Amino acid sequence: MQTILIALALLLLDSSPVATGKASYYAHAFAGRRTASGERYRPADFTAAHRSFPFGTLLLVTRLDTNDSVIVRVNDRGPFVRGRIVDLSRAAADRLDMVRAGTCRVSVRRIQESSVLTDSATEAIFPEVFTSDTPAIAVVSWPSGESLR
Repeated sequence: MQTILIALALLLLDSSPVATGKASYYAHAFAGRRTASGERYRPADFTAAHRSFPFGTLLLVTRLDTNDSVIVRVNDRGPFVRGRIVDLSRAAADRLDMVRAGTCRVSVRRIQESSVLTDSATEAIFPEVFTSDTPAIAVVSWPSGESLR
């Protein structure tokens, strides 16, 4: 099942270029606060802040030194720290094993915009992005030397 969902995500990858830079994650103090989209931030959800992608856009975020990847849904704006390209929820940061360091180098690639698939279809394909449940399909370790491109 994990392989099928990641393969589907790779098929849906947008033709936009891959951005690389630093990722950070939301501090626990932000739990329950409203995001720019109006949703409340939930540390257990797989969400992210990005400066320009539309709310609802799914992103494939890959940690460059380990090749671990996680799928997140944009629901906030940011980060507003120079050199950072995405702020991740605590759940996404845990999956990328970046909590201790606080930041890590990542690549970010759009999977699809929310208008490409209906909300119910997107939720059916990527349920871990829309619920506080955390199934084991959200992270994949790619064999060294393989590329997502």
